[in-house]
Amino acid sequence: MSEFNGSFLFSTGPQELDLAIHTLEGLIKGIAIDSEINEKELKTVNSWISDHIHLKNRHPFNELIPRLSEVIEDRIIDKHEKSDIMWLCKKFETDNVYYNKITSDLQRLQGIVGGIVADGVVLKEELENLKEWLDDHHCLKTCWPYDEIVSIIVEVLKDGKIDADEHKMLLAFFDEFVSYPGYEPVSELSCKDKKNYQLTGICASNPEIILEKKLFCFAGKISKSKKKKLSETIVKCGGEYSDEVNQSTAYLIIGDGNNPAWVFACYGRKVEIAIEMRKKRQEMLSNGEKTSMEIQIIHEADFWNAVK
Repeated sequence: MSEFNGSFLFSTGPQELDLAIHTLEGLIKGIAIDSEINEKELKTVNSWISDHIHLKNRHPFNELIPRLSEVIEDRIIDKHEKSDIMWLCKKFETDNVYYNKITSDLQRLQGIVGGIVADGVVLKEELENLKEWLDDHHCLKTCWPYDEIVSIIVEVLKDGKIDADEHKMLLAFFDEFVSYPGYEPVSELSCKDKKNYQLTGICASNPEIILEKKLFCFAGKISKSKKKKLSETIVKCGGEYSDEVNQSTAYLIIGDGNNPAWVFACYGRKVEIAIEMRKKRQEMLSNGEKTSMEIQIIHEADFWNAVK
């Protein structure tokens, strides 16, 4: 066993190493979008360093921490410095014996989102870059909050700008997702803001819907006749229908009820259960655990498009 595997892995294990490395990688990507590091972003990076400073004499932190400290000294991360940090991160990743690609990418996504909200400001450029990263990581579809973030970004950027209300909503939702060692919640958000803007009813954007041998449930406003037609269509296409959300539910269909604000609407108990299931799945995957639980929240219109 190499010095790297023997010294660091013996004391903390590959799980902690991967989490630390993937979080740093995402954090740097999120912060480096605009190159300059402001006070709040600097504090976030320093929090990461402080959280791992006790390992400064062990591989790989005896290389990562000094280089990271050097890079942020002038409060500018140029493309070469960013490449250096990314290279070091890749160099010290384990062989993913304990983590698969989804786990690793979820950890990176937390770091990226944490880097974006570190200064309490979400820029249009940052959202566009995040959307590009998400588009390149389709393997995260069905994992909370991939679908939700994509839907939010698409909706927010429709008019090419981020208004004040959308900005608070983005901060609240992103802040809910980010929870790695050293991360400090966005201080600009009051408890009232977080309660008002943490979204609990976001449908997947352009979801891939498989009907055969999949269990569906429905929430939202719909007439009894349409509900009957929906359940009959599901069964006809080889799927199953249930009135309640459970561990086997693959899709929760949201009926818009002619509500133009369906994207950001809360549809009550079933959606709340589905969101908690998605969060639990994300938590398990981030910890390298296996789970058969897989549920997407989809809009009624997308379902009917899938069965045409």
